[in-house]
This record gives sequence, structure tokens and C-alpha cells, in this order.
Amino acid sequence: MAKGTIIKLRVAAEDGLAIRAKAVESGMNVSAFVRSAALGRRLPCARQSVAIADAEAVAALTMALSALRKLPQTEPVIAAQLWIEARIAPIAPL
Repeated sequence: MAKGTIIKLRVAAEDGLAIRAKAVESGMNVSAFVRSAALGRRLPCARQSVAIADAEAVAALTMALSALRKLPQTEPVIAAQLWIEARIAPIAPL
């Protein structure tokens, strides 16, 4: 099916980072992940214990981590930082 319609949506910074991280974790891009979730399609199992080997994904998560460090250090922000650090630490220096 051709994809020609663009839908924009606003989310909080933390939610955007969480969506991106879950998409990466599921091995999907953000668009495919959001479409699948919104349409009730089955999502791939999260690969919590698998280190992220894709250099592009590591770069995106590193940028997200940098952005998180600039936010006020609330509990959700700290949790997101720890989540990202746990996934990129085995393969990329922080």
C-alpha cells in the first residue's frame, strides 16, 4: 500500500524519546512502530537484553541522552537516562 498521507502529532519530550527507544528496541522505525501500535497490529517482542549494534541507532540514542541531560532531572527523565545508558553502554562510550 502506498503511503502518501502524513500525520503530525505532538508529544512530550519524554514520550517522544520513549517512542523512539521502543521503536529501536523493536527493530522498527518510528513510523512503522506508531502505525502498528495505533492500528492494534502485533508488535515484535522487545529485545531488552540485546545490545543495540546498529551505529545509527546508537547515535540517535546518544543524542537523546544528551537532550535528556539538559532537562530538569525529574524521576521520568532520570529513568529514561538510565534506560538509554543501559542499552548503549556495552557498545559505545558515553
